[in-house]
Amino acid sequence: MLAEFQAKRELRSYNSCKSFDMTLEAITDLENGLKAQLESLAQDIRSSEAALMSLKEGYLKVQGALEIIAIIKQKFSTENEVDAAVLAALE
Repeated sequence: MLAEFQAKRELRSYNSCKSFDMTLEAITDLENGLKAQLESLAQDIRSSEAALMSLKEGYLKVQGALEIIAIIKQKFSTENEVDAAVLAALE
């Protein structure tokens, strides 16, 4: 009877260790999966930031071109006013 009790106890201990190993393996697998996902997301962020910087540069270039056009238009308007004043003075 004692031998049977010890055998059952050893079997439970073995099953407990086996269950622990399986649980530890599952946790390790989960950890590795999360690390891979983290790296993938970090790479996606880096790519998105690079694309955003490119878009910002394009935006600033177009905005600068519009400012130059506004200055040129203002200069032409001023020159036209001067020309009109000169023409009026000559008449």
